[in-house]
Amino acid sequence: MSAGSVAGMHCGACGAQTAPPQPVCPKCGDDHRLEARAIPGEGRLYSFTIVRVPPEGLEGDAPYALGIIELPGGARITARIDTKDFDALVVDGPVRLAREQKGVYFFAPPD
Repeated sequence: MSAGSVAGMHCGACGAQTAPPQPVCPKCGDDHRLEARAIPGEGRLYSFTIVRVPPEGLEGDAPYALGIIELPGGARITARIDTKDFDALVVDGPVRLAREQKGVYFFAPPD
């Protein structure tokens, strides 16, 4: 996976692009023609919520934004949104990959 990209899969049977990688295409069920692909880490904020009561171990991070990011090709992933300016978050607004930490993707709105 290259810097600034998200680990994903491309299905050679139906053309679907998914993230994160999965053993079976969620669109057509094929498990033979999947290939690993780096998906560009720029997308749109599909949906988000503000987490004010976090799970155990993340108490010090709250409040934080958690969102669904739609990537190029239609893949959607759940990611943290790297901002404390929650009022600036806009559904369908642009976001880009800021970093990946312990398997968690952090996206941020443009400056």
